[in-house]
Amino acid sequence: MNATPELDHQLLDTVERIIRMVVDEEIELIKHGLDVSAVRWKSALQVVTDTDLRIERRLATALRQVLPGGVVGEESGTEDAWALDGHTWIIDPIDGTAEFVNHSTAYSTVVALWSHGALEAGWIYAPSRAQMWRTRRSDGCQLNGYHVLRDSTAIGISITAEEYIRDGLRQIVQHIMAAGVHVFPCTTVSLDYTRIAAGELAGAIYDWDKPWDHAAGVLLCQEAGLQVMHLDGNAYDPARRWTAPLLIATPQCWNILASLANHARAKASLP
Repeated sequence: MNATPELDHQLLDTVERIIRMVVDEEIELIKHGLDVSAVRWKSALQVVTDTDLRIERRLATALRQVLPGGVVGEESGTEDAWALDGHTWIIDPIDGTAEFVNHSTAYSTVVALWSHGALEAGWIYAPSRAQMWRTRRSDGCQLNGYHVLRDSTAIGISITAEEYIRDGLRQIVQHIMAAGVHVFPCTTVSLDYTRIAAGELAGAIYDWDKPWDHAAGVLLCQEAGLQVMHLDGNAYDPARRWTAPLLIATPQCWNILASLANHARAKASLP
Protein backbone atom coordinates (compact mmCIF):
# COMPACT_ATOMS: atom_id res chain seq x y z
CA MET A 1 0.00 0.00 0.00
CA ASN A 2 1.48 3.34 -1.04
CA ALA A 3 1.51 6.48 1.06
CA THR A 4 -1.43 8.84 0.71
CA PRO A 5 -1.03 10.88 -2.52
CA GLU A 6 -1.12 14.22 -0.71
CA LEU A 7 1.86 13.25 1.45
CA ASP A 8 4.80 14.25 -0.71
CA HIS A 9 8.14 15.64 0.46
CA GLN A 10 6.87 19.19 0.07
CA LEU A 11 4.15 18.51 2.62
CA LEU A 12 6.64 16.84 4.96
CA ASP A 13 8.89 19.89 4.71
CA THR A 14 5.96 22.24 5.28
CA VAL A 15 4.86 20.41 8.41
CA GLU A 16 8.42 20.38 9.71
CA ARG A 17 8.70 24.15 9.19
CA ILE A 18 5.39 24.71 10.99
CA ILE A 19 6.46 22.63 13.98
CA ARG A 20 9.82 24.38 14.24
CA MET A 21 8.29 27.84 13.88
CA VAL A 22 5.50 27.34 16.43
CA VAL A 23 7.66 25.62 19.03
CA ASP A 24 10.63 27.98 18.67
CA GLU A 25 8.39 31.04 18.95
CA GLU A 26 6.66 29.69 22.05
CA ILE A 27 9.95 28.72 23.70
CA GLU A 28 11.30 32.20 22.98
CA LEU A 29 8.32 33.69 24.83
CA ILE A 30 9.35 31.98 28.06
CA LYS A 31 13.13 32.13 27.65
CA HIS A 32 13.41 33.87 31.03
CA GLY A 33 11.33 31.19 32.74
CA LEU A 34 7.72 30.20 33.20
CA ASP A 35 5.49 32.20 35.49
CA VAL A 36 4.19 30.08 38.37
CA SER A 37 0.61 30.81 37.28
CA ALA A 38 1.35 29.25 33.88
CA VAL A 39 1.92 25.79 35.42
CA ARG A 40 -1.01 23.71 36.68
CA TRP A 41 -1.58 20.15 37.82
CA LYS A 42 -3.98 18.30 35.53
CA SER A 43 -3.73 15.06 37.54
CA ALA A 44 -1.92 13.77 40.59
CA LEU A 45 1.17 13.02 38.49
CA GLN A 46 0.97 15.35 35.48
CA VAL A 47 1.38 19.07 34.94
CA VAL A 48 0.31 21.26 32.03
CA THR A 49 1.52 24.73 31.10
CA ASP A 50 0.13 27.59 29.09
CA THR A 51 2.89 26.82 26.58
CA ASP A 52 1.46 23.31 26.05
CA LEU A 53 -1.95 24.79 25.34
CA ARG A 54 -0.71 27.47 22.96
CA ILE A 55 1.48 25.07 20.97
CA GLU A 56 -1.33 22.55 20.53
CA ARG A 57 -3.83 25.22 19.53
CA ARG A 58 -1.48 26.79 16.99
CA LEU A 59 -0.38 23.47 15.53
CA ALA A 60 -3.94 22.22 15.19
CA THR A 61 -4.96 25.34 13.27
CA ALA A 62 -1.90 25.39 11.00
CA LEU A 63 -1.84 21.67 10.22
CA ARG A 64 -5.52 21.57 9.27
CA GLN A 65 -4.81 24.36 6.80
CA VAL A 66 -2.08 22.20 5.24
CA LEU A 67 -4.21 19.04 5.17
CA PRO A 68 -7.80 19.24 6.46
CA GLY A 69 -8.92 16.58 8.90
CA GLY A 70 -9.45 15.67 12.52
CA VAL A 71 -7.17 16.53 15.42
CA VAL A 72 -6.46 14.19 18.33
CA GLY A 73 -4.53 16.20 20.92
CA GLU A 74 -3.39 15.58 24.47
CA GLU A 75 -4.53 18.89 25.94
CA SER A 76 -7.61 19.75 23.87
CA GLY A 77 -9.97 16.99 24.94
CA THR A 78 -10.19 15.65 21.38
CA GLU A 79 -9.06 12.09 22.07
CA ASP A 80 -11.90 10.59 20.01
CA ALA A 81 -11.91 13.12 17.14
CA TRP A 82 -10.74 10.63 14.49
CA ALA A 83 -11.56 11.33 10.84
CA LEU A 84 -12.08 7.66 10.04
CA ASP A 85 -12.43 8.21 6.29
CA GLY A 86 -9.83 10.94 6.00
CA HIS A 87 -6.83 12.46 7.74
CA THR A 88 -6.20 12.92 11.47
CA TRP A 89 -3.39 14.93 13.04
CA ILE A 90 -2.17 13.51 16.37
CA ILE A 91 -0.46 16.12 18.55
CA ASP A 92 1.47 16.11 21.81
CA PRO A 93 2.51 19.76 22.24
CA ILE A 94 5.09 19.00 24.92
CA ASP A 95 5.95 15.41 25.74
CA GLY A 96 7.84 15.60 29.00
CA THR A 97 6.17 18.70 30.43
CA ALA A 98 7.59 18.05 33.91
CA GLU A 99 11.09 17.96 32.41
CA PHE A 100 10.34 21.13 30.44
CA VAL A 101 9.19 22.93 33.60
CA ASN A 102 12.33 21.78 35.42
CA HIS A 103 14.64 23.12 32.68
CA SER A 104 15.69 19.68 31.44
CA THR A 105 16.32 19.12 27.73
CA ALA A 106 14.30 15.87 27.84
CA TYR A 107 11.11 17.14 26.18
CA SER A 108 9.78 17.27 22.64
CA THR A 109 6.85 18.21 20.46
CA VAL A 110 5.30 15.25 18.66
CA VAL A 111 3.06 15.17 15.59
CA ALA A 112 1.79 12.17 13.63
CA LEU A 113 -0.47 11.89 10.60
CA TRP A 114 -3.00 9.03 10.52
CA SER A 115 -4.73 8.73 7.16
CA HIS A 116 -7.53 6.36 6.12
CA GLY A 117 -6.68 3.95 8.92
CA ALA A 118 -2.88 3.95 8.58
CA LEU A 119 -0.01 5.86 10.14
CA GLU A 120 1.57 7.86 7.33
CA ALA A 121 4.11 10.22 8.89
CA GLY A 122 5.58 11.40 12.16
CA TRP A 123 7.72 14.23 13.54
CA ILE A 124 9.51 14.42 16.90
CA TYR A 125 11.11 17.79 17.56
CA ALA A 126 13.42 18.19 20.57
CA PRO A 127 14.36 21.90 20.36
CA SER A 128 16.74 21.93 23.32
CA ARG A 129 18.68 19.10 21.70
CA ALA A 130 18.53 20.54 18.17
CA GLN A 131 16.92 17.32 16.92
CA MET A 132 14.16 16.96 14.35
CA TRP A 133 13.22 13.36 13.73
CA ARG A 134 10.79 12.62 10.93
CA THR A 135 9.49 9.56 9.18
CA ARG A 136 7.14 8.61 6.38
CA ARG A 137 5.69 5.17 5.80
CA SER A 138 7.88 3.10 3.46
CA ASP A 139 10.47 5.91 3.33
CA GLY A 140 12.67 5.29 6.36
CA CYS A 141 13.41 7.72 9.18
CA GLN A 142 15.58 10.81 9.33
CA LEU A 143 17.35 12.90 11.93
CA ASN A 144 17.94 16.52 10.90
CA GLY A 145 17.54 15.58 7.26
CA TYR A 146 19.83 12.54 7.23
CA HIS A 147 18.62 8.96 7.03
CA VAL A 148 19.28 7.03 10.22
CA LEU A 149 21.26 3.78 10.10
CA ARG A 150 20.35 1.87 13.23
CA ASP A 151 23.10 0.59 15.52
CA SER A 152 22.28 -3.04 16.37
CA THR A 153 24.54 -3.43 19.41
CA ALA A 154 22.24 -1.89 22.04
CA ILE A 155 21.14 -3.77 25.13
CA GLY A 156 18.25 -3.03 27.43
CA ILE A 157 14.65 -2.04 26.85
CA SER A 158 12.53 0.91 27.88
CA ILE A 159 9.55 0.15 30.12
CA THR A 160 6.65 2.11 31.55
CA ALA A 161 7.83 4.33 34.39
CA GLU A 162 7.38 3.01 37.93
CA GLU A 163 4.72 5.57 38.90
CA TYR A 164 2.53 4.56 35.95
CA ILE A 165 3.18 0.83 35.44
CA ARG A 166 0.26 -1.53 35.96
CA ASP A 167 0.51 -4.75 37.94
CA GLY A 168 0.22 -6.92 34.83
CA LEU A 169 3.20 -5.34 33.11
CA ARG A 170 5.11 -5.24 36.37
CA GLN A 171 4.93 -9.04 36.56
CA ILE A 172 6.00 -9.34 32.92
CA VAL A 173 8.96 -7.02 33.52
CA GLN A 174 10.04 -8.99 36.59
CA HIS A 175 10.02 -12.17 34.51
CA ILE A 176 12.02 -10.51 31.72
CA MET A 177 14.55 -9.14 34.22
CA ALA A 178 14.94 -12.59 35.77
CA ALA A 179 16.01 -13.78 32.32
CA GLY A 180 18.82 -11.22 32.32
CA VAL A 181 17.26 -8.42 30.29
CA HIS A 182 18.18 -4.89 31.40
CA VAL A 183 15.26 -2.48 31.72
CA PHE A 184 15.19 1.32 31.87
CA PRO A 185 12.08 3.17 33.14
CA CYS A 186 10.81 5.62 30.55
CA THR A 187 10.80 9.34 31.31
CA THR A 188 9.91 11.01 28.01
CA VAL A 189 8.50 8.32 25.75
CA SER A 190 8.97 10.11 22.42
CA LEU A 191 12.69 10.47 23.12
CA ASP A 192 12.94 6.81 24.09
CA TYR A 193 11.37 5.96 20.73
CA THR A 194 14.13 7.95 19.02
CA ARG A 195 16.74 6.07 21.05
CA ILE A 196 15.21 2.77 19.96
CA ALA A 197 15.16 3.86 16.32
CA ALA A 198 18.83 4.87 16.58
CA GLY A 199 19.82 1.65 18.34
CA GLU A 200 20.67 3.18 21.70
CA LEU A 201 17.98 0.95 23.21
CA ALA A 202 17.13 -2.56 22.03
CA GLY A 203 13.39 -2.06 22.32
CA ALA A 204 10.52 -1.27 24.66
CA ILE A 205 7.41 -2.65 26.30
CA TYR A 206 4.64 -0.24 27.26
CA ASP A 207 1.15 -0.63 28.68
CA TRP A 208 -0.63 2.74 28.24
CA ASP A 209 -2.43 3.64 25.05
CA LYS A 210 -2.52 7.42 24.58
CA PRO A 211 -2.05 7.89 20.82
CA TRP A 212 -0.05 11.14 21.06
CA ASP A 213 2.55 9.31 23.16
CA HIS A 214 3.10 6.47 20.68
CA ALA A 215 1.95 7.11 17.12
CA ALA A 216 4.97 9.00 15.73
CA GLY A 217 7.45 6.87 17.66
CA VAL A 218 5.88 3.62 16.52
CA LEU A 219 6.19 4.62 12.87
CA LEU A 220 9.75 5.82 13.46
CA CYS A 221 10.69 2.42 14.88
CA GLN A 222 8.87 0.49 12.17
CA GLU A 223 10.74 2.44 9.51
CA ALA A 224 14.00 1.72 11.36
CA GLY A 225 13.30 -2.00 10.87
CA LEU A 226 11.83 -2.92 14.24
CA GLN A 227 8.80 -5.09 14.84
CA VAL A 228 5.95 -3.38 16.70
CA MET A 229 3.06 -5.53 17.89
CA HIS A 230 0.91 -6.14 20.93
CA LEU A 231 1.54 -9.28 22.95
CA ASP A 232 -1.87 -10.62 21.94
CA GLY A 233 -0.85 -10.48 18.26
CA ASN A 234 -2.74 -7.30 17.36
CA ALA A 235 -1.01 -4.70 15.21
CA TYR A 236 -0.62 -1.21 16.65
CA ASP A 237 -3.55 1.07 15.83
CA PRO A 238 -3.57 4.53 17.47
CA ALA A 239 -7.37 4.72 17.22
CA ARG A 240 -7.96 1.51 19.15
CA ARG A 241 -7.78 0.77 22.86
CA TRP A 242 -5.05 -1.67 23.79
CA THR A 243 -5.91 -5.17 24.98
CA ALA A 244 -2.29 -6.14 25.75
CA PRO A 245 1.07 -4.38 26.20
CA LEU A 246 2.94 -3.12 23.14
CA LEU A 247 6.33 -4.68 22.41
CA ILE A 248 8.96 -3.06 20.16
CA ALA A 249 12.16 -4.88 19.19
CA THR A 250 14.05 -6.32 16.24
CA PRO A 251 12.14 -9.30 14.81
CA GLN A 252 14.47 -11.86 16.42
CA CYS A 253 14.50 -10.14 19.80
CA TRP A 254 10.76 -9.55 19.59
CA ASN A 255 10.08 -13.29 19.48
CA ILE A 256 12.35 -13.95 22.48
CA LEU A 257 10.87 -11.11 24.55
CA ALA A 258 7.31 -12.03 23.56
CA SER A 259 7.91 -15.63 24.63
CA LEU A 260 9.16 -14.47 28.03
CA ALA A 261 6.32 -11.97 28.41
CA ASN A 262 3.58 -14.37 27.37
CA HIS A 263 4.94 -17.02 29.72
CA ALA A 264 4.58 -14.49 32.54
CA ARG A 265 1.09 -13.55 31.35
CA ALA A 266 -0.03 -17.17 31.28
CA LYS A 267 1.51 -17.91 34.68
CA ALA A 268 -0.31 -14.95 36.24
CA SER A 269 -3.51 -15.44 34.16
CA LEU A 270 -3.11 -11.94 32.72
CA PRO A 271 -5.27 -10.74 29.79
